[in-house]
Amino acid sequence: LGTTDLRVGLRTIAEQAKRQLEVDLISILLFNAPLLTLETALVIGAQTHDLAKAQIHLGDTLIGRAALERRTLVFPDPANAFPQIDKWAQIEKLHTCYAVPLIAKGNITGLLFLGNRSEIHPDEEWHDFLETLAGQAAMAIESMKSFEDLQRSNFELALAYNRTIEGWSHALDLRDRETKEHTTRVTEMTMTLAKRAGMTED
Repeated sequence: LGTTDLRVGLRTIAEQAKRQLEVDLISILLFNAPLLTLETALVIGAQTHDLAKAQIHLGDTLIGRAALERRTLVFPDPANAFPQIDKWAQIEKLHTCYAVPLIAKGNITGLLFLGNRSEIHPDEEWHDFLETLAGQAAMAIESMKSFEDLQRSNFELALAYNRTIEGWSHALDLRDRETKEHTTRVTEMTMTLAKRAGMTED
């Protein structure tokens, strides 16, 4: 998996959600832990570019509040007699919005945001499907992050190994004037010989 693979996977989930849930807009945002923000990974069905480049702090708007409180929030909330106007509902002219936090292994990985420009009356099956999709998206993001961490560790290990070998080589060269750059010449000759023998770069 890579960043591109993740976005392809998330787009598949988002397209499936848009079709099955019959909503006008759907967006998946990723959680940036160091900055404590949610940043748009993809958006489908938006009428403006605002949500596509959104960077929302925890606690801000319906999206930020849902992530901070770790629970699904709805706009307008039927349980609240005086619902606060949501920024994205206003910008995108949405009648109804849902913000579903994506949680994997107890950690926030992102948020699923969807909305409709006309009134919808979701049943229990609709809500179950939404929660299932949110779980799939959370696992996809978590898997990608784990893979990226593993790649980074392998790269750092290889870099440290190469620097160690170079350090030893330099120490040998400094030990004796007669062996100065000898190890470098041996390395170059070994590489040339290996290539002529048909070995791969690795």
